[in-house]
Amino acid sequence: EVGSVQIQNVASVAGNLCNASPAADGVPALLVLDAEVELRSTKATRQLPLGEFILGNRSTALQPGEMVTAIRVPKRSAVGASAFVKLGARRYLVISI
Repeated sequence: EVGSVQIQNVASVAGNLCNASPAADGVPALLVLDAEVELRSTKATRQLPLGEFILGNRSTALQPGEMVTAIRVPKRSAVGASAFVKLGARRYLVISI
């Protein structure tokens, strides 16, 4: 139920993070799970906690020439159970509230 059918068929979690939209569906869950992103360029590889990667509305710490090559969630986050419930006025194409 995230995005339209077109987005569901071609989008990626990394693209959702790089967009840094305040309404991004994947960000809250990944923040709670202490996820980090791996950023690579032709010169270097670095890891950043997701909370340091997303700087604000449509703003990230992505440098020119870098791309997200991995999203890591610590194994300790796999213990227990969690859920994500999207609340909005319609089923698709809705900004989460």
